[in-house]
Amino acid sequence: MKIILMSIFILATSLAQADNYYVSLSETTLRNNPELAETLRGLVESELLRFRQDIVSSPDQAEWVLAPSLLKLNESYIISLTKFKNGRNFFSDKLKATTLDDLDVITTRLVEAAIYNRSVENTQRIGTVTEEERKGLSIKQRADKQFYLGFGPGAGANLETNNAGFSWLVGYLWGLDRQFSLRLNLEGVNINDSGADMTSLGIGAQYFFNDKKHSPYFFGAMAYAWADSDRPNNETLGLTAESDNGWAIQTGLGYKFFRTSTVGIGVELSYNQALFNLVDGSPSTFATRVILFW
Repeated sequence: MKIILMSIFILATSLAQADNYYVSLSETTLRNNPELAETLRGLVESELLRFRQDIVSSPDQAEWVLAPSLLKLNESYIISLTKFKNGRNFFSDKLKATTLDDLDVITTRLVEAAIYNRSVENTQRIGTVTEEERKGLSIKQRADKQFYLGFGPGAGANLETNNAGFSWLVGYLWGLDRQFSLRLNLEGVNINDSGADMTSLGIGAQYFFNDKKHSPYFFGAMAYAWADSDRPNNETLGLTAESDNGWAIQTGLGYKFFRTSTVGIGVELSYNQALFNLVDGSPSTFATRVILFW
């Protein structure tokens, strides 16, 4: 048992060890823009330290060599980063900038892509969209305010019916920061082949678990709801249709795609619990929806 535990500890320690990097600037970059070249080197080294990597002073001591370069093309700049090991190229990618104000953002994304060997496009996050990328019509200037509309299947409880139904959702998001938004929404579930339904207007909060292009999220809201059961209205038998309204609670989980774009899509599971009673208790609804954000 001790041998197994020791093996696990050694393996975990080895996995946690940082890689050694040497930052090597190209001769062309040093010759054409010496001051800017040293700024670029400093930004790359700063990002390596932020990602908990080690920096060495000689390529002979390094496990990896990072070679950043900067090329001016008319009014734009091309910043590229290449990752070498024993003379072999393991990674190479680039980003275009219309202004050097984006140099720190570009360096952050390129270094992350190089360390984890992924495309620099996949490092795009809320707040790290470059000015050049914003030129595309699909990239949003500020990813903080959006309308949304959703549809999908739904079901209810304590509405005097076991049928499933159709759910809908319309609302608006106000982003307070990269991961937290206020949420206003109107949602409803209409049960098939019955007079049962439940509609609620809620205001609350939505929290994204990260600031990447695609992110899961959780939401909760206080709402005011209107509910109708499927109880038949038969005065001869002393039965009357039941409907009521009052406070309710909304909550759920979702996953949103393309958060950095002006138009995105998502999927969501939601639960709506009324705080008032109908015939058999407090009504509630469940829904699964596909959502369009714009």
